[in-house]
Amino acid sequence: MRSIDGLGQVRFNHARRMRALFAGTAISAAATLPAAAQNATWLANPGTNNYNTAANWNPAAVPTGTATFGNSNTTALSISANTTLNGWNFSVGAPVYSFNIGTGIGLTFSNPGALGGINIFGSSDVNILNNGTLTFSGNSTAGLGGNGHTFITTAAGAVIAFDNSGGGGTDGTKAHFITQAGGTFDVTKAAVVFNAGSIEGAGNYIIGNKLL
Repeated sequence: MRSIDGLGQVRFNHARRMRALFAGTAISAAATLPAAAQNATWLANPGTNNYNTAANWNPAAVPTGTATFGNSNTTALSISANTTLNGWNFSVGAPVYSFNIGTGIGLTFSNPGALGGINIFGSSDVNILNNGTLTFSGNSTAGLGGNGHTFITTAAGAVIAFDNSGGGGTDGTKAHFITQAGGTFDVTKAAVVFNAGSIEGAGNYIIGNKLL
């Protein structure tokens, strides 16, 4: 039906173009939203000890949010790919876990909001052998919670670093740091006062102007 003023078709085409524009903008905006962090639990009976195998987790995805560890028949895990997540939670009753960070591999705990890093809710210890780069940033702690402790050994050529530049406060009160000759422990970007359970080894301890 033609409008009396002869502009009906023009107005119809304009409205159609505007609807298409708004729809395209909505799709574009949705495409740029960051993916939600994925939480997952290590299986009681995983197929392998590879941390970075999705099938070893429930749901089947390597976690980027919180990784939870409870009872499992596989507790010596290998980290074989660069990994970033909010934190590790070890449930009450969880056995002792150990993690081997591969040569040249980076593991980063990055949580600018709620407390992240390593949280032990029971009494079992956590052992980490760092052959790559282990970073705690934001509000990440190297060990917090129940009666368990974290033991982190940094091998020759590897680095452990605490970075508080994003705010919050990194901490290692319940962590024991063993830095082997040729390894590096770096708190130059940590909070003004950095707390550690203990430090030892012949490695390099870089403190800068911080109080350790």
